[in-house]
Amino acid sequence: MALACGIVTCFTLHAGHQCVIRCRRAMKREHPLRGIHPSHIGKAASIVIAIKSRWSRWRRGPVGRSGTAVTSIVVAFLICSLAACGGSSTARHASATPKPSATPVSHGWSTIPSPGVAQEGNFAGVTALSAADGWAVGQYEGLDSLQRTLTERWNGSQWTYQPSPSPGQRYNLLQAVSGASASDVWAVGYQMDTDRVEQPLIEHWNGTAWSVSPAPSIGETSGQLSGVAAVSSTNAWVVGFTTIPAAGNHGPGQQPLIEHWDGTAWSIVNGAAIPLPPDGNQPYRNLAAVVALSAGNVWAVGGDNSVGNAGPQSLIEHWDGHAWTLMQGAPNSYNYGLSSIAAVSPTSIWAVGSGSLGGPHGCGLGSSAIIEHWDGTRWSSVSAAQPGNGRGFSLASVAAASASDVWAVGGRFAVSSITPVLEHWNGSQWSLVASPVGNTARGLIGVAAAPGGPVLTVGQYEGADGPAATL
Repeated sequence: MALACGIVTCFTLHAGHQCVIRCRRAMKREHPLRGIHPSHIGKAASIVIAIKSRWSRWRRGPVGRSGTAVTSIVVAFLICSLAACGGSSTARHASATPKPSATPVSHGWSTIPSPGVAQEGNFAGVTALSAADGWAVGQYEGLDSLQRTLTERWNGSQWTYQPSPSPGQRYNLLQAVSGASASDVWAVGYQMDTDRVEQPLIEHWNGTAWSVSPAPSIGETSGQLSGVAAVSSTNAWVVGFTTIPAAGNHGPGQQPLIEHWDGTAWSIVNGAAIPLPPDGNQPYRNLAAVVALSAGNVWAVGGDNSVGNAGPQSLIEHWDGHAWTLMQGAPNSYNYGLSSIAAVSPTSIWAVGSGSLGGPHGCGLGSSAIIEHWDGTRWSSVSAAQPGNGRGFSLASVAAASASDVWAVGGRFAVSSITPVLEHWNGSQWSLVASPVGNTARGLIGVAAAPGGPVLTVGQYEGADGPAATL
């Protein structure tokens, strides 16, 4: 589940900027593996994009109040590849009892404001094409309560709002973004009309403007897109899921959705053949993210939470240029799903997600993060650095700038709050990186990295006031 948030206002600090988004709506489902269990959601939320530089430090100033309803979203970026991060990590699988880790290492960060977008807003996806070109996408709510798509661009010195279509009569959300070049960027998500049926949404940036690219029909069922990978102007992939209607004594389900762009149109491509649940129930599967190293080497990850399973299981599929095949995840790791994937090379690919330590379906304080690595032959589990005792800990996104510069972000759940989690891979181990942000609504949701360029991470703050409060 994910938040649909309300009024957004911004305040300027003496040494930086910060934005707050207030939640006032019922929760709106996005991608099941990217969402947060309802019991973890606070009363109010906001969004932040954070940026780190080697020389600067986080700076916080006094908070003031304002009667305006103008939005400004904080954006931050990592300017350079970091030296090895300290801290320790502990070997574990998703089902193991985690051990405490060392205190997170502190690194310097700076914040850069982004332009306002009226009322409610949040970012769900981010990409960095270069040091001077990046995109963040999501949604915001206008004064008319229509949920609209949100796109903002980084040019190396500032963020600017870029108008994007919102074809849905009720709801429009972009969940992921990827570009093959500065004039060839794709963003995907879903739209909803008054019938409340979610339909895939694909939008394209041609260097001048965003436009809707027609998505293939999925019939009367509903569906979402949550991942995109652009290879070239004639080759791009998107992934997500469509729903399966209830049939007989079996309830509704979900099945993975894969679509391909050939330079002219999008078409649905058959995914890997996956056996049906042994108990005869409908499958409940989805793909959350996709990464493409070349036209013949594409990976997609997600989860299988079908009734009859012992718990969530990872779902990994690979495209070899001809067909999608099901791949075996890390051995001895189970009860988890994957939410993000990033590639350094064909022999070094990272995937992250969350697993269960006794909580139902990976939720509650029984959840813990999972990190997997592909070495060109097989997937294996890699030890994550543990915040606190490691319980209630999830990783939502991963990005790779090089073999020794990989970032993963997520959140640590408490009874009434979620603190952000930042982890860095230095080529030999994962270690925690201190975040100056306190309690958040959902932790950090997305991260993107460009070699030699910025590392951008997005998330949501949690406010202390009620749903209608403004700052």
